[in-house]
Amino acid sequence: MHQVNGASNQELLAFIASSLSYGKRELFFPRIQNIMNLAEGDVFNWVKRGYFRRDIPNNENCYYRLYTNHTILSFLEAIKELIDEYETLGNFVHQESTDGYSAILAITKFFSNYGINNSTL
Repeated sequence: MHQVNGASNQELLAFIASSLSYGKRELFFPRIQNIMNLAEGDVFNWVKRGYFRRDIPNNENCYYRLYTNHTILSFLEAIKELIDEYETLGNFVHQESTDGYSAILAITKFFSNYGINNSTL
């Protein structure tokens, strides 16, 4: 998170990284680094402008452990929709929740509406 500049980049990278951060560090760190490299350090604009679509092939090849490239694309597409509507993840949380528990419920519901759940990501 500290390898990118700006609050929007840090917030978004932290959220994406937290979704991939399980298992051995040696396995998930390269996947997070791959996203930073593809985004050239500007993860927020990479997602907002949909550049991830050109950089990650839409196929069933493994991206990381249980996640395929298609799964990651679906996840990033949902994040893009969230950004388009709320501008930042922080704005979403502030508008859709009042405490930590309701924030988790709001995030879970939002991503579930896009077909992203604990069995897909």
